[in-house]
Amino acid sequence: MASKIRKTILDNAIKCFAQRGYAGCSTAEICEKANVSEHSLFRLFGSKEQLFSECLSASLAAPHPRRSHLRIAAFALLEGQGLSDEHRAAFRKLRKVSPLIKELLNIS
Repeated sequence: MASKIRKTILDNAIKCFAQRGYAGCSTAEICEKANVSEHSLFRLFGSKEQLFSECLSASLAAPHPRRSHLRIAAFALLEGQGLSDEHRAAFRKLRKVSPLIKELLNIS
């Protein structure tokens, strides 16, 4: 059951973060759209930053990135939120093959 709630939160968080970035989304809004309590979100993810980090990880690992995945990556780079050393390494690899990521890295 917890894994289903976790996936629901992640799916809704990806949509929200992709639209307005880390700063533009509240945990209350994400929980309302996912139809879960904030208590559940914090029990499963610990913090908003950790949730964003997991959304970013899922986006970077997507075999066929959707627009929302690329937007989360862009917001992460521009806002400097949720970036672990592993994320930075993934961006360095993407920079070699993606002109969009290369350009975003030059901006941020």
